[in-house]
Amino acid sequence: MNRIDITQEVFEKCCYSATNCDNHVFEAVAPQIESVQEELFRTLGLDVVKEPSPIEVRNITTAVCVKAHADTIPHLDLVLTGSGFGVVSTENITPASSERVNRLHKKLLDVYDDVFDTILSQLRNHREWYDT
Repeated sequence: MNRIDITQEVFEKCCYSATNCDNHVFEAVAPQIESVQEELFRTLGLDVVKEPSPIEVRNITTAVCVKAHADTIPHLDLVLTGSGFGVVSTENITPASSERVNRLHKKLLDVYDDVFDTILSQLRNHREWYDT
């Protein structure tokens, strides 16, 4: 299986709480996306899967996006907006409360755990993965 190209549009579909009118959140998370993707591919042995289904690709993409977002949250100053969380970019805006940020972080990790389990179940259908 080849690596997945995750654009801002793809990321925001997976992490609707990170949707904003500019690319501040995506730029902050982008370096972590590659790292998480490499870790997930290595951990799950995804390189041996020759033809993943569209649903499997979607689940892997979701796992990468939510884990990268969760991993990056502690390093961001987030503000709650009408469409989700955004990165504070001025001194006049107060970051979101730690309680809200912690709830977002926990929710993202819960989603990651669920999707990770789903991916494991789906991989059992691939003989080349199962044989390893």
